[in-house]
Amino acid sequence: MLTPFVTAAPALILIALGYALLCAASPFGNCRACKGMGCKTRVTRRGTVKRGRDCRRCRATGRRLRLGRRLYNHGNRAADAARRARTDAQP
Repeated sequence: MLTPFVTAAPALILIALGYALLCAASPFGNCRACKGMGCKTRVTRRGTVKRGRDCRRCRATGRRLRLGRRLYNHGNRAADAARRARTDAQP
């Protein structure tokens, strides 16, 4: 009889690999605050939609760096710093 861990582990690994591939192929996603528009939209009293002020979260780009890509960049920088420190310490 299979335990729940044995049945869920392959699914979790596939999901993690899929997200890693997504972060590698497309490191940027839409901003959640402005939904990729780059600005807040507002509705006037007449009912027409007008462009509001620039989105502060994405700085009016409409894009954000994905969490997985941010973690990858952080790990890569830490490894580079460790590699540089190791080569600088050698006589």
